[in-house]
Amino acid sequence: MKTRRVDEACIIHERLYKLDPTNLTALFNLALTYAQKKQLPEFKEAACLYLEKNPNDAPACKIFSQCFLDMTDFDNAADTCLSWKKIKGSE
Repeated sequence: MKTRRVDEACIIHERLYKLDPTNLTALFNLALTYAQKKQLPEFKEAACLYLEKNPNDAPACKIFSQCFLDMTDFDNAADTCLSWKKIKGSE
């Protein structure tokens, strides 16, 4: 049941983002659904695109870093964490 709901959420967020590529909430949520589905390439693409469009979102950097860790992608987790620390340091 849970897998089906995550799949449905992924489809909804994909559609929302395709309809409006400026909808950063849809892109953020799409990245998180990919992470929940353990789809690393798709998560990486969505997370990187989100951070390109919204580079000063420190909480997103922290969340995405944790997602990379959960999927054992340590290099990207470290890079994302460093980005988060740079943002936090500039506040």
